[in-house]
Amino acid sequence: MSGKLITIILFFLSLFYQSGHCGKAYLSADTKVDITIKSPISTKDPQPKSLIGIIEIASSDSAAGVEIFRKGGKVAGRILEYKGAGHIGKPGALKIALDSLETVQGRMVAIKPFFLSADGKGKRLKACLMLPLLGAGYFVKGSDAILAAPPTPITVRTAKFEEITF
Repeated sequence: MSGKLITIILFFLSLFYQSGHCGKAYLSADTKVDITIKSPISTKDPQPKSLIGIIEIASSDSAAGVEIFRKGGKVAGRILEYKGAGHIGKPGALKIALDSLETVQGRMVAIKPFFLSADGKGKRLKACLMLPLLGAGYFVKGSDAILAAPPTPITVRTAKFEEITF
């Protein structure tokens, strides 16, 4: 009889302390989070497969005394455009859309649409002027696009109200 009683007590205790979660914090919509570009992205280099490790959370952030975002946390997104500089003075172009941020608990939280872009310098006039010289203008390339870290962190905003368990 005592074995069954202990089993019932352990069952109810496991429901109370489910999955090791101790509480909840609430992250409101439009919460500002600073991010930074850790290493520059250039269209001269091969296209990266993901933005993880390139763009990251710039500083720790908390809500109601609970750490939600940690410095160095992941920022997820996708590359929309990645064109290297081309012949006849065409410049390079780079456009990135950021989608979500990783919480301390490993959950991805959506952010409002945010885009980063960079364009290289075109040399079309120089190429056109050199084109009559045995087609030399065809080999004039524009400059590549480079997306480098700005001097201050970039601020993004969360998209919706989120319940974070910890």
